[in-house]
Amino acid sequence: SVRSRITMRPVFRTLLRKFQIASVFVEGGADIHGQILDAGLCDEIHIFTAAKILGHGKSSFEGLPVKRINNAVVLTEPRVRILDSDIWISARWQR
Repeated sequence: SVRSRITMRPVFRTLLRKFQIASVFVEGGADIHGQILDAGLCDEIHIFTAAKILGHGKSSFEGLPVKRINNAVVLTEPRVRILDSDIWISARWQR
């Protein structure tokens, strides 16, 4: 199947210019998260994860052109909270 992609920068620009929306919470999958990070449209990340470990699975951020650790997205000012049996990580990010 062919996957359609939305170019995120024009969407965010329209939200700001037409609707004066400057802060957006994006809940989605690995592809949309990767697109937003890759476009530099994010300054803060909130990651919610179950306290479970699997031997395989899908990445949380797909499509980032990061192949080496020295090019990785760097999280700063991290905060970790426990919500029942889940883990909430919030941080600012820089590349």
